[in-house]
Parts: sequence; C-alpha cells; structure tokens
Amino acid sequence: MTVWLWSREPKKALSLWQSVTQDYVKVASFGGPKDDLTGVALWLDHRHDAATNAWQAVSRVVEKRLVAQPNSRSLVAWKGVVLWRLGDLVGARQALTPAEAWRR
Repeated sequence: MTVWLWSREPKKALSLWQSVTQDYVKVASFGGPKDDLTGVALWLDHRHDAATNAWQAVSRVVEKRLVAQPNSRSLVAWKGVVLWRLGDLVGARQALTPAEAWRR
C-alpha cells in the first residue's frame, strides 16, 4: 500500500487496501488504523470528502481503543494525527500534549 502511495498511484493503493478487513493493522511499513492510509489515498485521488469520511472513521477507531488503553502512546499520537488531518489543529495540539510530556 505505502509503495503505491509514495508512487502517487492512489487507485492502486485503494484497490490493494480494500481486501484488508481489520480496522487496525500492523504490517512491515505501517502500523495503525487502516482508514488512515485509505484517507491519504483518497486525498491523493482528489476525493477530499471521502478522505474526510475515512479519517472520521479513524477517529472513532482510535477513541474506542483509547477507552481500553488510555495511556497508549501510539493511540495518543494517532489521535493527534487524525485531528490534524481533519483540520482540528487546536484539538491535535491538546491530544499530543501528553505525548510531549512522555518524551521528557
């Protein structure tokens, strides 16, 4: 998937990614919510509304997982990333504040 994204071939990336059924994946080049890369591919394909919908799905997946794992650094980072992708820069900054404290 990421090869096709780096190659700027979002349709090929989307075609490959559609066969993945899990909402959260871990493969050699990526670990996180499946729909994040789907959103990136849709954005590159100039389907911005669909990309926004994919990132909203990412937000729901991350929030659900954060309930069970509130101190997960990875999930906190994903929350910040998805809020940034959705244009909520203030929310992204607030979400990433705990992550910055962990670095110290």
